[in-house]
Amino acid sequence: MMKPKELYDTSPYRGKFRIALVACFPLGGLLLGWAVLFAYKPLAGIGLILIIFFCIFAFSHPFWTVLAFIFTLPFCDLLNLPVTADGFKLSTGILLAAFSIWIVKALLTKDQNLFITPLSNLTHVLILSLFIFSFISIINSRNPRFSLVEIQEFTYCVIIYFFLVSNVKEIKQLDKVIFAFVSASFLVSLFGIAEGVGWNVYSRLSNNSLFGSSLPSAILESPPNRINGLIGDADFHGIYMGVVFLFSLYLFFTNRSRVLRLFFTGVMSLSVINIVGAASRGAALGFLCSLLIFWAFIELARKWLISVLMLGTILLLGFLMLTFIPDLEIERFYRPKGIAKSTLELRWTNVVIGLAMTRDHPFIGYGPDGFVANYHRFAAQSAPSAQKRRTKPLNVYIQVLVEYGIVGLTIFVSILCLALRSLFLVVKGSTGNDRYLPAVLLSSLCGYSVFMAFTGSFTNQNYWTLIALSIVMISMSPSKFPNKDRSIGSREGIGGSSPFSLQGEEI
Repeated sequence: MMKPKELYDTSPYRGKFRIALVACFPLGGLLLGWAVLFAYKPLAGIGLILIIFFCIFAFSHPFWTVLAFIFTLPFCDLLNLPVTADGFKLSTGILLAAFSIWIVKALLTKDQNLFITPLSNLTHVLILSLFIFSFISIINSRNPRFSLVEIQEFTYCVIIYFFLVSNVKEIKQLDKVIFAFVSASFLVSLFGIAEGVGWNVYSRLSNNSLFGSSLPSAILESPPNRINGLIGDADFHGIYMGVVFLFSLYLFFTNRSRVLRLFFTGVMSLSVINIVGAASRGAALGFLCSLLIFWAFIELARKWLISVLMLGTILLLGFLMLTFIPDLEIERFYRPKGIAKSTLELRWTNVVIGLAMTRDHPFIGYGPDGFVANYHRFAAQSAPSAQKRRTKPLNVYIQVLVEYGIVGLTIFVSILCLALRSLFLVVKGSTGNDRYLPAVLLSSLCGYSVFMAFTGSFTNQNYWTLIALSIVMISMSPSKFPNKDRSIGSREGIGGSSPFSLQGEEI
């Protein structure tokens, strides 16, 4: 018979009760602190709750934070947070928070991939080498403070790369990333068209972000009579819309839902209007290159007839814009004059100046932002017709050569060549609808790289996001393709269920 003491012994529950009691103290303190904060500053209280939920969600579902970053990235400075003088991008805040939580989780779970991944691929090693080399090249910098600012911007790009590579593992996830990017870009394209007809969202917000933050001076000094987009730069807005067009075209071909295909058609039309309204010759050239490469690789019946119709639609939209929005400087494409003509000379002059700069420090360069810091020293002697005001190099390859030297340029070009070559091999080794995704990434990266020779920026986050997605595509073995050896029309999308379902864990 059980003794009375054993019958009522609750010692196994006492330990759990004590743990719960101890846990209540910090939780109670947190709730009390939140109540006080909410009473005095409701917005700060709401922000604290959102941060807590984000941390919990990022810890348990890291891929959803990838989608949050990708969705907020196209909105640029519109979602700036009032944290720094010129505001801090919400997308960057999400990136840093999610990346930090991912590292903490990997350490707690003793995930060896945290240390293995950076050294598991030649491209990973090259990117880390370029990042380390950016600190080495700073020894020749004439303005270390500005060099550190550019290194900080490059740090964000490196984090973007490894965050995406580490958290996007399947084709379906990559499809969702592209879908999130296109969905956000649809709204951005509407803001661009509104700007083209004279309604600027930043002016409506009194030159502030949606959260009341100040805006960078570059946004406020955007050239008039062009669609500069939320990024505040017509050239980068133009090539960004070119990528949106290609991604939308890919989703159109690989989805069977009529509603979604109509949506993607609308996004493509809006993208063309933005590209034309941006009036960027470099962006238009990059877009056409990417479109031709994509069209050459896909397997589609009567595709050349479709291409003629597509080109005719683009020309028709351009003509309509010339007719109904005459204030836009669309004639920059075919009849450059004034400032538009001088920018062609400016880009060539910058190449001459950049090559002259390279003579003094050919191997490790002048450090980040070295072109701008040394512009006045070399402009007058190497190109007497150069403008007096400092300017960016407007060519990412010249920028890397000047700032990181021959060593840095070799590493950077090697990263691009490895990505493009590997994507090309994946495209050639794929058939049917499996070819669409690597083809669209190959063509987009090619077009963007062409554009970067005319209006480049080494720390452009969209460019490094595209590089990261390309490496993600390359790293996936053929066995992970959902439709291997199927013909066009039989993949999930055209011949099956939509990959964007709301059931289960699908979007």
